[in-house]
Amino acid sequence: MKSRLIKFLIVFALILGAAEVFVRINGKYFYALTDKILLKVKILERSPETEVLFIGSSRFLDAIDQGVFSKQLESKTGKKIKSMNGATTGIDADRFAYFSHIAAKNKHLTHVVLEASPPTLNHSKAVFLRELKKEKVKDQPAEPGPAASARKEVFADKFETRLQTWVTESIALVEYRKSLRADVLLKLLVLYTADSIDPNTWSRKGIVRNLFSSSDFKMPENLSEKFTPDVITPSSIDAVPPAKKLRASRFYENLQVISGIFSESGMEVIWVAPPVTEAMWTKNSSLKYTQYYKATAFRYGSFFYDCAGSDLGDEFYRDPTHLNVKGRALFSTVLADQLAEHF
Repeated sequence: MKSRLIKFLIVFALILGAAEVFVRINGKYFYALTDKILLKVKILERSPETEVLFIGSSRFLDAIDQGVFSKQLESKTGKKIKSMNGATTGIDADRFAYFSHIAAKNKHLTHVVLEASPPTLNHSKAVFLRELKKEKVKDQPAEPGPAASARKEVFADKFETRLQTWVTESIALVEYRKSLRADVLLKLLVLYTADSIDPNTWSRKGIVRNLFSSSDFKMPENLSEKFTPDVITPSSIDAVPPAKKLRASRFYENLQVISGIFSESGMEVIWVAPPVTEAMWTKNSSLKYTQYYKATAFRYGSFFYDCAGSDLGDEFYRDPTHLNVKGRALFSTVLADQLAEHF
């Protein structure tokens, strides 16, 4: 009985030790598993040959098939160009800008395609840049009251506090315990297989249907002619629209912040407003938004492809603002055709 117990303890200790070593070596990945933005950052780091990055909300997540886009781009340009769809669900302007700031440091990227839509640019003001300038410090605990101070004089309390601190800071299994839940741990597999399996497959609705649906798409006749986005180029603008009309809009402020991030990096920035159903046109494609696009293009030299008012047909949507599997393949194909001249 004792020998069996000893063997069990030895095996258990070896498994625990191996797990500790693995988690410690891959600590930066385990840290990123609990945050979808950081997870996309790590996927980008593990794919340094990526040249085109898409950043946006769930609209881009459902609208862009990175494999279809790269394949179509190659057929138009003759160049093998790897793209990555870095869009995530639930993103707002501040997180949008945060991801942009990190991506702008990647020296391998040549083109960044950004989503221009109310969800990404309207919900909050991109104020994170001020925070990045501050020195990062650990959260300090609140000042203890008289009773707590008296208790800390007791040796047992001091020892317990120091032991808890040491365990948390020294044992990786404890430090990254939130990443060791089964549902979160599966994302590690997504991270390591990102080059062979589109990681966005697991983030979209209808996972099973997406897995068994072919990404090949045959363009319907005359549809490419119907798909005519409004294109705004820096050279087509004579002067900036009146600034007073634009300063009050958070949408415009966020456009300026994010465009400024990439303009300093030397990457080519392309903004794309993804298509929506006819019922949503006025909320996503309007003269007001066009003014914002023109002002930003004039200042930063960005290109804008306003596809929000494009007539794709209701059969390509799963809801008024998100494309379905067929819509994703269609839009990725026609967008690659539209953007081919940039490559």
